Amino acid sequence: MDFRARVRAYGFTLVELLVVISIIGLVLSLMLPAVMSAREASRATHCKNNLRQIGVGLANFESARGRYPGSFAGVSGSPISPTKPASSYSPSSWIAADLGGQALANKVETEQTAPPFDPNWTKLDLPAPAVLHCPSDSFATGRASSYRYCRGNLPRWPKDPGGVFRHQIGVRAAEITDGLANTAFASERLVSNPTKGWPDRRRDMLVFPGGGATPSIGLACNQANEANQVGPWSSVPSGTSWMSGEWYHNAYYHLYPPNSAWVDCRKEHSLPMAVTSARSNHPGGVHLLLGDTHVRFVKDTVQLAIWRNLATRHGGEPTEGE
Repeated sequence: MDFRARVRAYGFTLVELLVVISIIGLVLSLMLPAVMSAREASRATHCKNNLRQIGVGLANFESARGRYPGSFAGVSGSPISPTKPASSYSPSSWIAADLGGQALANKVETEQTAPPFDPNWTKLDLPAPAVLHCPSDSFATGRASSYRYCRGNLPRWPKDPGGVFRHQIGVRAAEITDGLANTAFASERLVSNPTKGWPDRRRDMLVFPGGGATPSIGLACNQANEANQVGPWSSVPSGTSWMSGEWYHNAYYHLYPPNSAWVDCRKEHSLPMAVTSARSNHPGGVHLLLGDTHVRFVKDTVQLAIWRNLATRHGGEPTEGE
């Protein structure tokens, strides 16, 4: 037998090689979405568990003190309802022991006296506990937080916005007449990219110049979005400090639906009033923590009325529907 003929018999032609490569490429292209889907499912479960742990911490706080922590709560006076102006802490700071252990809680001086108190926020560089970082948000690292506390539907300073986490005033569980299972406590919000050189419509905020703690920020934000007058805009970092009680870092509203195409907004001066929405990188929706520590996934397509009803603690409205 001719040796060369035997070699050809066991070789591959160029066409055969290309067919094999095509088949491998096809298999990989079919597998990749499944792998990515499995990874996102794992990240979503992790995120859901993070919110549930926050819910347990809030429940423990209310059980021990008779109230939930306030939003934008000062560090002087009563640890529940501060009466003197001072720097402020987020609800996450008040439940630091449940989120990161007692060692972390000991570093968060929520019960400073005034005077003196630390007005320079030297403790703001404390890294956030891991439970405050959603794995689906690549910028949720360091001291940033992926999770916000619901204040209601619309910034209405100095009026009550309707949610559980009011300005300084801690709400009692008995005051949540809609029921804990029907009331939003916390959700997700994407953290600003600290290295980007351009505004990000999903992460940053449109800043309105001028001071004054007026309730017009919601109207101004609506008008800017309706007229598509949202860029270029003055960009402000959002969610970059887990300890800060500033509303654009640790609060959100149900004025817009989850992952809204409309840009969030805030005041430039005075009280940092902000229209901040629930946003995530999870496909199709966001996770929502309810007062009974249950976490549900709310789709972007949820009826806006239902979404807004969930934000109030005593409205008596229906909270079911898509």
